[in-house]
Amino acid sequence: MPFDFAQHERKGGPRAVTMKNTLVEALHVLAGLVAAVAITWTAAWSYPLGWDVIWWCGLGAMVATLLMGIGPLRRAWMQDKAAR
Repeated sequence: MPFDFAQHERKGGPRAVTMKNTLVEALHVLAGLVAAVAITWTAAWSYPLGWDVIWWCGLGAMVATLLMGIGPLRRAWMQDKAAR
C-alpha cells in the first residue's frame, strides 16, 4: 500500500512542504519538449535534405512549448504557495 501523505497530515504528522502542482506542470512542459525533440529528430532523419529547415521548425515548436508552459507553471506555483 502506498504511503498516503494526506492521511499522515490528518493524523497530526509534520506538514510536508510540497510543490505538487508545480512539479506536475513542469513535467508536462518537459514531456512536450521531449515529444518535440523526438518528432523533429525523426522528421530530420527521414528527410535529410530538409535537415536544417526541419530543425529550425522544431526549435520554434520547442520555444512555443516553453512559452505556453509559463502561464500554467506560474499559476501552479501560486497555488502551491497559497496552500502552504
